[in-house]
Amino acid sequence: MSLIDNKEKTMLQALKNALQSAESVDIEVGFFYFSGFEMLAEELKDKHVRIIVGKYIDPACIPD
Repeated sequence: MSLIDNKEKTMLQALKNALQSAESVDIEVGFFYFSGFEMLAEELKDKHVRIIVGKYIDPACIPD
């Protein structure tokens, strides 16, 4: 595993590589920007995607 230093290896590259083998994606973020989502849209288009935005998660929303 190599270090994401945003010079030789970027977070975008690491996410794109990881998404190649994923069937679904769960994302929890404090802030959501469509510009960032757009950068990964091609890799996400055939995947089941769940995005939780905010700092509080209702425990009742988490499946058993």
